[in-house]
Amino acid sequence: MNILFIHNNFPGQFLKLAPYLASQISGRTIFLTRSENSQKIRLDGVEVVHFTTHRNQSTNVHNYLKPVEQCVLQGQAVVKALDQLLRQGFRPNIIISHAGVGSGIYIKSFLSSVRLISYVEWFFKPETSRYIFADFQLNDNLAMQTMMWPLMHEMLCADDLVCPTQWQRSQFPSPWYERIQVIFDGVDTELFQPRHWRGVLSLTSGSSGHTVILQSSDRVLTYATRGMEPLRGFPQFMRAAAVAQQANSDVQVVIAGNDRVVYSHHSAHPSGSWKQQMLKELSDQLDLKRLHFVGLLPYRDLAKLMQRSNLYCYFTRPYVVSWSLFEAAACGTRLLINQFEGIDEVLALPSLLPPVNLDDQEEINQAVLRGITLERPHFVQDSLLLPEMDFHHTKHAWLKLLAC
Repeated sequence: MNILFIHNNFPGQFLKLAPYLASQISGRTIFLTRSENSQKIRLDGVEVVHFTTHRNQSTNVHNYLKPVEQCVLQGQAVVKALDQLLRQGFRPNIIISHAGVGSGIYIKSFLSSVRLISYVEWFFKPETSRYIFADFQLNDNLAMQTMMWPLMHEMLCADDLVCPTQWQRSQFPSPWYERIQVIFDGVDTELFQPRHWRGVLSLTSGSSGHTVILQSSDRVLTYATRGMEPLRGFPQFMRAAAVAQQANSDVQVVIAGNDRVVYSHHSAHPSGSWKQQMLKELSDQLDLKRLHFVGLLPYRDLAKLMQRSNLYCYFTRPYVVSWSLFEAAACGTRLLINQFEGIDEVLALPSLLPPVNLDDQEEINQAVLRGITLERPHFVQDSLLLPEMDFHHTKHAWLKLLAC
């Protein structure tokens, strides 16, 4: 049996799944991606094939249709790459496609006999989409509805639909809801596990090469993100970090992630960057010598940072829950979170700190002050992750699905 994974971002949610399935089959496993794999990640038993679209979006397309055209270009590029793989002797029996960006919209038209499993993440609705925009208007709502067309088409064509959490599944319209099977991505608990750090910790950014040295006497306040933006509460975190630094001379603030906007609107800063916007807003309140932007960390360093943290902040508006929260919970990290739907799927135990209101900056500030001054326990903390979130459960669920 041959398996083909398709995801724009390598390895995305298939970090553990792709090599595991490769180890379970006698055929080949190929990962088709647009990613340049800047972190040089290798997956055992998995061949990586890069593809690109043949052109960029047109400038004169209706604004609503710009994401749709990008999906069409993506779908065409996938078919072209599939055709090339067929000519080279690789014929997939199963294709697992990350849906929503057009990868799977033409697969069944090209290979009608292949089993297409579409991994679906999110369905945009007005009540959640409003957090993406600075001022959510009817025009934005209509554009978001139009953007869902390629996703719905792929879901219609797919043989199986998989979604990682019940909360995400609940966002889909009822006709699709019954078809979606929930299989969580699975956390690598061999890497992300409770560990009490002693002594000095050195972290080197995988993207910038910048090295941060954390002393045993430091209080470490952390935040991790794909992009620094309002949807993930970045402005609120930065304001609270400034308060924590002013109140405690031993607080080191470490932010892992890229300076980019992934989901939200851009800031008022000329660059559009929320990092630059917040540095400007808090220029007289932050101690830049104790503020560290480490970019994308290698997974092992990210685990070390979470294990070392005195307080890890995770804030979000209603959306897909970030992997970083699952990983921090697996490490038993002291968490400060805001209240959001779906949280019961994430944590086995309530946080030591009550959830905060993301719209109450003073409440967040005071919660960070309390959390960062709590003494680290002299024992390894228990994992806060629900046991079924371990990849051990994920792999068995996927094997059961593939056996159907």
